[in-house]
Amino acid sequence: MIAVPGCGAHHFPLASNYDMVGRPPLVTVRDGQARVLVRGETLEDVLRRDAA
Repeated sequence: MIAVPGCGAHHFPLASNYDMVGRPPLVTVRDGQARVLVRGETLEDVLRRDAA
């Protein structure tokens, strides 16, 4: 896992999964405690949008 302290618009607002890679989770850290704000996408999440 990698932590990026500030990536601006290049994380969730402009994220896509055109390459079939799920979006990463959005996590905040305060006083050494991490909290998941938005969970990361799983492969199931990505494939759920495909038409049968």
